[in-house]
Amino acid sequence: MPSSRRGSPVARPTSMLVSSSSSMGKEAMVTRRDDPKPVQTNPFAYVSRASTLDEYLHASVMQRVDDLYDVPYIDEVQSTISEHSQYSALFSTLSSLSPSSISSIESHLDKLSLHANNSTSNSSNSHRTTMESTMMERHHVTHDNNAHHDVSAIPNTVDDLLAAAADNAELAYGLAVAHYHGSVDGTADVAKAAYWFDRAAALGTPSTAGLTSMAHYRAGQLLLAQSGAASATTTTTTMTKTQNPPPQPQQKQILEQRAWQHLEHAAAAGHARAALLVGSRAQASNDVGRAFTCFLAAWRHGCLQGETALAGLLMQMTDHDFTLLEIDPMALSHAAAANRDQLALYLLHQAAKQGDLLATLQLGALHTQAPHEDVEQALEWFDRAGVLIDGGHYEEEASSKVAMYHYLLGREYWLLFGRQAFDSSVRWTTEGKRRRHHHQLAVDHFTKASARGYAPAQRALGHLCYIDAHPDAQVRAQQQKKAHRLFLAAAAQGDVSSMGFLGEQYQHGHGTAQNTELAIHYYQQATQGGSAVAQLSLGTLFHEQGLYDHALPHFLALATRPPAASKQDVLEQDIFNITCHAKFMVASYRQVGHACTADPCAAFDAMRQLADNDHYAPAYLPVALAYQRGIVAPNVSKASNASNALKASKASMLSHSPPLSNSSQSSNSSKSSLIGPATPSPSPPPADAVMVLEANLPLAFSYFEKAATLDDSLDAQLALASMCANGYDFRALDGSVQRKGKDRTRAFHWYSLAAERHQHPEAQYCLGIYYAKGLAPLTDKDLDAAMQLYDASARQDYALAMVQLAPLLIAQNRVDDARQWLQRAVDKQLPSAYRELALLYERYYTSDPESHEKGWHLLTRAIELNDAQAWCVRSRYYEHGWHVPQDTEKALTCLTNALEKKYLKAALLIGEFQERHGGREHALETYNALIKRHPLRSQIGWYARLNKSRLLVHAMAAGPEHTPSANDSLDQVFRWLQDMADQQLGKDAIEPLYLLGVCYEFGIGTDGSLGRAKVAYEEACKLNVPDVSWPQQSARLRLAILCANQDQPREALAHIRCMEPHLQRMNHQSPETRLQARLARYYLGYFLLYGEKDETDIDGGLQWLQEAADQGEGKAWYALGEWAQQHDAPDEAKARFEKGVSMGHAGCMRELAMVLQQEHAGDVQWDGMDAFELLKRAHKLGDVEAAVKLGIAMQHGLGTATDVRGGDVMMALGLLRGAAQQGHKMAAMYTALAFQELGQQNLAVEWFQIHPDHLISRVWLAYYRLKGLGGVQPDARAAFAELLAIVDANASNTSATLTKADDETLSLALLMVGRCYEDGDGTTADAARAMVYYARAQQRTQDVEATFRLGKLLFNQGGDAGQLRAFECFDAAASKGHLEAKYMVGVYHARGLGGVRRDKQTAIIHLRRTVQAGHTRAHLDLGHVLWAARQWDDALSHFNKAADLHIPEAAFHLGHLYHTGKKLRNGTRIVPQDHNRAFAYFQKAADHGHAHAALMLGSYYQEGYDAAFHPVNLDKAAYYYQLALKTFESPDSGENIDDATRHAIAMLQLANAKLSHALAEQATDPLDANQHHQRAFDAFLSLSPLFRTNSSAVSSNDDLDDLEETQDDNENDNDDDDMPWYDAQLMVGFYYLHGWGPIEKNEHAAMRAIRDAARHGHADAMVALAKCYEEGLAVQKDQLAAYDHWLAAANLGAVDAMTRVSDYLRHGTAGQYDMDTADLWDAKASYHRERTFDDASSIYTTTSTSSTSSSI
Repeated sequence: MPSSRRGSPVARPTSMLVSSSSSMGKEAMVTRRDDPKPVQTNPFAYVSRASTLDEYLHASVMQRVDDLYDVPYIDEVQSTISEHSQYSALFSTLSSLSPSSISSIESHLDKLSLHANNSTSNSSNSHRTTMESTMMERHHVTHDNNAHHDVSAIPNTVDDLLAAAADNAELAYGLAVAHYHGSVDGTADVAKAAYWFDRAAALGTPSTAGLTSMAHYRAGQLLLAQSGAASATTTTTTMTKTQNPPPQPQQKQILEQRAWQHLEHAAAAGHARAALLVGSRAQASNDVGRAFTCFLAAWRHGCLQGETALAGLLMQMTDHDFTLLEIDPMALSHAAAANRDQLALYLLHQAAKQGDLLATLQLGALHTQAPHEDVEQALEWFDRAGVLIDGGHYEEEASSKVAMYHYLLGREYWLLFGRQAFDSSVRWTTEGKRRRHHHQLAVDHFTKASARGYAPAQRALGHLCYIDAHPDAQVRAQQQKKAHRLFLAAAAQGDVSSMGFLGEQYQHGHGTAQNTELAIHYYQQATQGGSAVAQLSLGTLFHEQGLYDHALPHFLALATRPPAASKQDVLEQDIFNITCHAKFMVASYRQVGHACTADPCAAFDAMRQLADNDHYAPAYLPVALAYQRGIVAPNVSKASNASNALKASKASMLSHSPPLSNSSQSSNSSKSSLIGPATPSPSPPPADAVMVLEANLPLAFSYFEKAATLDDSLDAQLALASMCANGYDFRALDGSVQRKGKDRTRAFHWYSLAAERHQHPEAQYCLGIYYAKGLAPLTDKDLDAAMQLYDASARQDYALAMVQLAPLLIAQNRVDDARQWLQRAVDKQLPSAYRELALLYERYYTSDPESHEKGWHLLTRAIELNDAQAWCVRSRYYEHGWHVPQDTEKALTCLTNALEKKYLKAALLIGEFQERHGGREHALETYNALIKRHPLRSQIGWYARLNKSRLLVHAMAAGPEHTPSANDSLDQVFRWLQDMADQQLGKDAIEPLYLLGVCYEFGIGTDGSLGRAKVAYEEACKLNVPDVSWPQQSARLRLAILCANQDQPREALAHIRCMEPHLQRMNHQSPETRLQARLARYYLGYFLLYGEKDETDIDGGLQWLQEAADQGEGKAWYALGEWAQQHDAPDEAKARFEKGVSMGHAGCMRELAMVLQQEHAGDVQWDGMDAFELLKRAHKLGDVEAAVKLGIAMQHGLGTATDVRGGDVMMALGLLRGAAQQGHKMAAMYTALAFQELGQQNLAVEWFQIHPDHLISRVWLAYYRLKGLGGVQPDARAAFAELLAIVDANASNTSATLTKADDETLSLALLMVGRCYEDGDGTTADAARAMVYYARAQQRTQDVEATFRLGKLLFNQGGDAGQLRAFECFDAAASKGHLEAKYMVGVYHARGLGGVRRDKQTAIIHLRRTVQAGHTRAHLDLGHVLWAARQWDDALSHFNKAADLHIPEAAFHLGHLYHTGKKLRNGTRIVPQDHNRAFAYFQKAADHGHAHAALMLGSYYQEGYDAAFHPVNLDKAAYYYQLALKTFESPDSGENIDDATRHAIAMLQLANAKLSHALAEQATDPLDANQHHQRAFDAFLSLSPLFRTNSSAVSSNDDLDDLEETQDDNENDNDDDDMPWYDAQLMVGFYYLHGWGPIEKNEHAAMRAIRDAARHGHADAMVALAKCYEEGLAVQKDQLAAYDHWLAAANLGAVDAMTRVSDYLRHGTAGQYDMDTADLWDAKASYHRERTFDDASSIYTTTSTSSTSSSI
């Protein structure tokens, strides 16, 4: 390899040693394939490693760079294998640091490979002589005292050689090399090699300067290695070398001093390598100047690594140092760099170009960091480095050096994407330029380096195998074993981190068999090597084994460890966290007195320092506990002896924490979340204890929160949950005791954390209570979640959870599972478990003859355990005679015993017992007494009021005669029930809701309301209960009855089906439930017969009905009679109805009446009184259908009797309304529609909402929501969606399949949907869709409004075909009286639209009819038609009527007529010119928003047309112009205005400009005049076609020429020839011509503007040009040119120009006389002055399209 690449300027010496075949580039380690352990051949193996991190970071220059950058990084935890180790993460990470300067690496390579620039001869038979030993002793050289050699075997020739070498530098150098390679006696001897290198250096002369410098360099290297400052890994030969013991500290210092002296001499002599090493030492010592000088010298002496090191130094040094050194970047870089950063990059690029690997790596690393971050560029440099390594560029290097290169490159690949988890199953691919996975590249290079025995690579590769996240567990196990082998190989070379990994593997049995002794051994080895992580793990291992006296010294050492002096912040954080944890463990030991004297105060101070100052998360919990409990310390002065005081001091934190739940069972033991020792149970304080820290619960709460969130502390989470759930008392600053209330929401949060993250059983149990009861913040119960939580807690042997789990299992019919859990709880001696198991036997094991006996024994045991509730259960045993004789007195005594034991609910049971045994009055007294003592929201107060309410409500529902004599307010009962129902307490709300529904249904304590009753029943039925709830069954039956009455069979059957499993039990539960079961059977049979088709069961239905009928249910006889009627069995039906009538069933009475009516259908003599009386009886009994039938009979007649002849509509209406009020659907619909027709939408909404699902209700309620009528909240989108759903759902229903009412309603819905699409209400406007729905409505019912609106949309489409179809729609709608349709028919005939022949007379007929019908705008259109028909007076009459009806177009039209006057050609004046009347009409139109009218008013005030009444007033003119402009530009006008409106706006702007000009002329103040002139000029300029495209370009005269050039090309492109624009341009020309106001006079611009206007046909501009030529303004006088322009203006219609042309011709001014032509021009001028235009108005100009330019 060339010397320039190797970096040494010294040539090979030409001595006899040149022929030596031994090389110093051999591998440092040989690994046998059959032996996983490497063979150690390192001659420097005795060299001690750096023992502390400080030494790692600040050791001498010879330290290993790889160790500096691979200290484990505590914050990057990626080990997923050692899950049970608290510190596995500390050994399971690679450093994420990139080297700050890879350029310094080469300065350390000599610790790995001693480069030999000279070859040595192979002297296999050379031996050490006594003479050499004597010489070494004379020079105090240490050697191996254990080596024994045969002196007699030494040849004399060797002695001669030694003698010669003692005085010859070259011989001494060669002898040193021979000793190093073991060529003298077969054994390498580093000490002798160092001696002879030292001797060669001392013998050097100027003639051997190169050899001398090399000798200094080699001597310095070896002396550093002997002193222990060099790395333990050094390149050696495969020969075994002498292993010398480590030197003593004093000797080490001497060796280091001598070594650096040699290196300084070598550097001074120009040795590049030595200069590189000296520079590295200076850089490590922060001697930037010295380092810069040395690196620069190394570079200039040919050491390429010196250039790289120099670049690294430049990147590291500060700007201040750079300035002090006075470095000239331009000189060093040959003018390629201008500053420090550029110089550094330049040097790196130059070195990389020459193939320097480290420079290449450094460039890659730079591109991984800001501000040069560029991943693609970094990868490119790393790939180049890989090519350099693998491509043979370094094949001459030492194997260890190449290994290090591979390692460094692998690390860069790893760090580039190292934050990702390593998974060996993932392979990287190439997509474009970017690689998607780089871990495998890292593995490849680590593998290559490991194969060469490089310890850091072995450790890195082992780490990757150790953390491999391969999905296959077997692969992961193999990888762990491979990691173990690699860690062993690296540790054998002294790699400290690998020792730590091995300790962890042996501790936990990962990749090898678990072996605590070996774990301790390797932890100790790593600790001796300076690993703080290993020392912490070692201390923790001893702590876990209970060896506190062994653990404490390690914690103390780490706690007092000095902080790292490195600038690497991440490494400092590692040491900081380790130190904090060590301090935490020391404080924990002091707290409880482990291996030291207990000192709770010092422990608390240490913990608080860790928490507050160091923010060490685990310290928050001990501090919180101290503030929660307070700290007491013994009063030593009062203690009897010191031993008692010491004993007492161990009780440091004494006050018990508050209970975490209200259960009687203590929390299951759980593993402490602390790494330190578990906090012992607090013991009572000694009598002489002194409180040194008062409890402070708010502070404790604050620290608990930090511990719970920052450290995820289970104890803190449970403590917070308890404090939030129960509240707590604390002492305020003023000494008062205050109460912090409960916060269930926060408690739920903390219980959730403890349950989810730690699976704590008590937290799971408490959380289960939340879900089971639906406590806040939950809005409802979730029994599934509760069961899961109870189950998880119970499986951790939490007995209370077992008891709570049982009823949930019972609800799922898992009775045996529930029994097993209760038995497990009984085994744990939980009193409530005995009672619950007894209840289980009582209720669910009735077939077991011993169930009551088992229950009795269980209750006996529960009573022995002081379970008061067990007395209540035993009471039932005496009451019913279960296992004991029946005895009501003993039953009552049991309840009394429970009450005496403070079980207050026993008082309620006493009241219920009194109810059951006929003492309702006594029960009321009991309930009243409880109500007085307990509020409603207490449990006792709740049930006392509920029981009393039940007693009274049922009595009232049964009839007043059943009401107790107690004087109680039913209103109060109703309010209680309302309040209870509003609490939303789940199961406990069922009965209040049911009773509330009864109150609404029967009007008890409130007004009756079936709707509200139904809502209450539904709410009661929605609640889930684990067992049968009889109140819920009652509510379900009432709800089913209401659904049946409201024609909801499916819903009713569903409710009855829910009752079916319980009907047999209901027959035996109570008389009330027996009656309910009979009704349920009836409804079940009825709906199986008459319900939905998919639910019918004829046989089953008839069976259920017969059962109900046999039990005395009249409704069942009615249903059976109906069935017989439907199956053509009239006699059978009549018999069954008569059976029902005998039982007083109203329905049977009604149907029997109908049967009688049918029998006498053809009998004109039948009076109908028998049927009428049956209907009256049925109606009196509340039969709604009978009321409807009776109402129809009253209206249409039933028989011949006077009372039933019909015609009494009011009586019929009253009956129908009454039926509707009782839930009859169609009666309600008819009533609602009547209210809608009366305009009483609020009442209509109320009736519609009785049956909101009915088609009629849905359509009308959607309409009300669309328009916000009837008190309905407007929601257009929801209303549209509802209407669309209705019409789509009924699209297939034809009129034949619907009732007439439903068909008309569906047509109405189609119309409403069309209107929504037309108007954009609730959807995007879409005329095409609107027409579709209008057409469907027209097709279904010929709806008039739909027909008209369809025509309107067709008309708007335009085109003859569309207008013709529109006319057909208008004509059809008009024939049915639609007013707007009539109007449009008249318009069609007036205008001749859609192919209809224009016919004024027909139009007049239609429009007159429309006017007579009240159509206001038709007056205006009729007036236009009459005007066109020359019926002037009649037309004016209708114009005036339209104006009086506030049609602004009519007022404007009249104003225009009076402004101009109307005169026929024969001179007859139809409308006189009357500016005053015109003004009045313009004013009326402007008041109603007519923009043109406002414009005309402005012109009146500006021009003074009506000066007598409205004199010139420029301010008012400006006001009306602005008013007109606002009207034109209003949002209603839209963005797309028509040309006429745009023309009007332009004229308005022009008028404003002229107004400003007029104000300027009137202004007396020059400043005001200039402002008006400027405003006028700017306005004229903006309107001028020539200048408006770039008005700013002509704001100054300097740009006029440029503008002219740019505008000339565009003149032909301007197609805007409207005169208003050129009026403005003409004014611009006048301003430039005369220089008015601040505008400078510019004749060139003036003539350009005037000529352009004239060229576009502007007559006034042509006149202006003529005058200019006449008077010589801006041009030379030219009468001929003036005549030509006058003539052109005359041809354009300018009357004054006509006169002027006549003058020219009469006087020959232009050189010609022509009197005849002059007379002709005079005649034309007269004609134009006197001409009156026939401006007959047209129906087509009824909108704001009329031009008013003539007025301006």
